[in-house]
Amino acid sequence: MNGAFDRIFPARALQTGFRRLPGLVLKVLLPVLLTWLISSLALFAIFSRQAERQGYDDLRARLEAYASDKANELSSPLWNFQHDLVARLMQSYRHNDDLLVVSLHDAAGKLLHEALGTGPPPKGNIFETKREIVHKNADRAETLGTLTVVFHDGRLLNSLAEYRARDALNLGLVLAVLALSLWWTVHRIVGRPLARLEKSLLRNAREPSREPIVWAGQDELARVAAAYNGLLEEVDRRTGELVEANAALAGEIVRRNQAEEKLLLAAKVFEVAVEGVAVTDVGGVIRSVNSSFERITGYRQDEAVGRRLDILGSGRHTPAFFAGILLSLRRHGAWEGEIWNRRKNGEVYPQRTTASAVLDAAGRISHYVCVFQDITEAKRQQQAMERMAFHDTLTGLPNRANLDERLRQTLGHAARHGGAFSLLFLDLDNFKAVNDSLGHDVGDALLAILAARLRNVLRAEDTLARQGGDEFIILAPDADTPDKAANLAQRVASAMRKSVPLQGYDIPCSASVGIAMYPQDGVTPQDLIKHADMAMYRAKSQGGGASRFFATGMDLQARKRLSLETRLHKALERDEFSLQYQPVLQADTMTVSGAEALLRWNCGGQSIPPAEFIPVAESNNAIIPIGAWVLERASLQAAALARGPRTPFTLSVNVSARQFHHEGFLNDVTAAAERLAGTNTRLHLELTESALIIDPDAATRTIHLLKEMGVGIVLDDFGTGYSSLKHLLDLPIDGFKIDRGFVSAIHSCARSRAIITALVNLSLGLSVSVVAEGVENTGQLDFLRGTGCPEFQGFLAWPALPLESFPAPGSTPRNAAG
Repeated sequence: MNGAFDRIFPARALQTGFRRLPGLVLKVLLPVLLTWLISSLALFAIFSRQAERQGYDDLRARLEAYASDKANELSSPLWNFQHDLVARLMQSYRHNDDLLVVSLHDAAGKLLHEALGTGPPPKGNIFETKREIVHKNADRAETLGTLTVVFHDGRLLNSLAEYRARDALNLGLVLAVLALSLWWTVHRIVGRPLARLEKSLLRNAREPSREPIVWAGQDELARVAAAYNGLLEEVDRRTGELVEANAALAGEIVRRNQAEEKLLLAAKVFEVAVEGVAVTDVGGVIRSVNSSFERITGYRQDEAVGRRLDILGSGRHTPAFFAGILLSLRRHGAWEGEIWNRRKNGEVYPQRTTASAVLDAAGRISHYVCVFQDITEAKRQQQAMERMAFHDTLTGLPNRANLDERLRQTLGHAARHGGAFSLLFLDLDNFKAVNDSLGHDVGDALLAILAARLRNVLRAEDTLARQGGDEFIILAPDADTPDKAANLAQRVASAMRKSVPLQGYDIPCSASVGIAMYPQDGVTPQDLIKHADMAMYRAKSQGGGASRFFATGMDLQARKRLSLETRLHKALERDEFSLQYQPVLQADTMTVSGAEALLRWNCGGQSIPPAEFIPVAESNNAIIPIGAWVLERASLQAAALARGPRTPFTLSVNVSARQFHHEGFLNDVTAAAERLAGTNTRLHLELTESALIIDPDAATRTIHLLKEMGVGIVLDDFGTGYSSLKHLLDLPIDGFKIDRGFVSAIHSCARSRAIITALVNLSLGLSVSVVAEGVENTGQLDFLRGTGCPEFQGFLAWPALPLESFPAPGSTPRNAAG
């Protein structure tokens, strides 16, 4: 009994509970005090609100009286034009604690005087009233002006705050006195008897043998003591029953936990029944497997359960490998990877395994679940794919390694029998621009289509291989003469010249072909491929879409090109580039209206013509940083070019197709346009038509963005490219340039004259500008003037000039033609 009583009524709890007896007193006092407090606060709020209303009524009354009084006082001085007296009176009005501002306006509303109150700044509301100042004569009354008075409630708010603070203090004092009186009364009636009861209960809590509490009287506390005595007897009886019930409950909990663990394990196994599943304890002993485990490993369930999982070990993995798996399970709760295991029959096989840790209710690892699948067949397929290493994955063509082997076999056969053959090296023209503008997916699809075209024009004994990127090599054993090789190259070039419709784009195609013959152009695979490559570059340098045979001098030219590429990559770093500017003139007035920025390269004292290094820069992407440099330098120097009067001036900068489609192009142009902002110079970009046909949609978007910046778009060498008139219809261009080839043939070719006349008329009809290039004599200029061509440039006026020699805008050349 004593133990049970201590558990139910521990002595410390009794002591703590009875020490909290004042809480009972508070429960009696609090409702009374709260009721009185709420009532007092309500009355306080009502009286405070009434006082506030009365205060604001008084303030408004004072405002109206004050305004009327001062308006009457000002009437006479205003009527008699006593301005000094009016000013003194206005200043005297400042000495009012309620005043914010008083202002005097004449009859027309013009402010005459204004005085600010001397009191503290307003804290709350302001009140305004106006009084007309009227002077009454015997027969009429005349309005002299308006007096506006603005009061604030700062003084009133302070008074109200003092009133509320005083009443709140009085209310608090009354509440304190009332609380103390009530507490003393309740303590005598309830607190002292409860203390006596506490002493008896604590004595029983401390003594081993508990005695019933003896209590005299018939009040509620006596009934509490009697109930306590009955509770002691009930505790003994129920304690015995509780011990028996706890024992039975503990057994039931164990049985239920075991059942729940079995259900959880069964759910884990059957969730992934398609793969092999093994459940182990934390020691690695197998506790359960599924049918797929038996099928994959060969071990039946009764053979596996109870044994460690390492019965499947193949011996191919080190102990450190398995230690890493265990560490991952403990840290991360999972591991996934490939393991080589051994079946019951001794066969070693690969499996893909996912291991997971299962946690118990306490968060500790209780089991591991291993889910695996046999990947033997997948490994076989992987090995088969590795055997396909001699073919290109994109096109299915033989790759470089395969070509090298076949070429060596063909060389050996030709050397033994004294035969000959040809090797053709193909490179797609402008393929990089397609990749850059339309994406690599479109580029890959284009390569696959063109590879299929090439296969269709070749014979079965020919070998078509992909060298890499957009380069292909054809090994033609039967094309043993230059004529046969040329015919084959012609068939290839014709097949490649057809445009390819792809993903909504009509992509123009062509290829440059280089031809090397065995044995005269080489007797090793390296020499033949190198010489065919050189011949291909010669064909590409002459415009592309053509074929060329290797010639002995090409080797020297290739080395010269390589040297040029090497020096070109360091030209920007060495500050070897410079700009010259060729003036653009008005044809009728012969005045300078613009300039075209032209790039010059001085390498080690040697001036290299643009016709030599620009194609090289475009082929190896050096044109991108070079073009950005030209935009930056030209825009920085534009202020100097536009010196003198604020004459409208255009600065034309040439942009290559690669640069136009480069992702950083718009940023470069934006920076250049910002440098020219606020000047009289407008930036014009000269584009060739090849920049527009690579990706017309992207080109249109870019041109619209440039136009939004205020940048002009001019088509260079107009009339010599592809679909020129369509561009004028579809694109918001500002003008075009007539190619110097037409201008130079003005005197010798009637067709050139007709074309120039048509182009000028076209520009006038479309309201775009036109500039004729390469004007070298007055006869050409006279013809252009006759057609109405507005602007020209050429040696007749000025050649390209360095910045310091450039003429001022609006000036004319000394030899200006009249």
